[in-house]
Amino acid sequence: MTDALLTELEFAFGATVFEALSEEISQEFLKGKIGVRTAIIHKPELFERAFIEILGEMGERILGCIWNSELRSKFSLDINLAYHEAGDLAKCIGALHARGNRISP
Repeated sequence: MTDALLTELEFAFGATVFEALSEEISQEFLKGKIGVRTAIIHKPELFERAFIEILGEMGERILGCIWNSELRSKFSLDINLAYHEAGDLAKCIGALHARGNRISP
């Protein structure tokens, strides 16, 4: 799931912008201690907050679109695991952890 989310983000932004965004999140918000992929798995709330802080409302809309349109159907996830607003990425990933679904890849 994590790799699919990263792939969709890279597709949405293009490789150059995606790399710059990932580097900004990693260095400024994660203090270089963990990478973006690890943050999505273990600290999704931190990744989401960083992503939205950098991109604002558009970041929230992008995460919602990717989760609701791509990932939910790709992984046959329950309709209740939906992204509607900031904070939902962590809730959705937490629900997957609780159900024992694989977050990665």
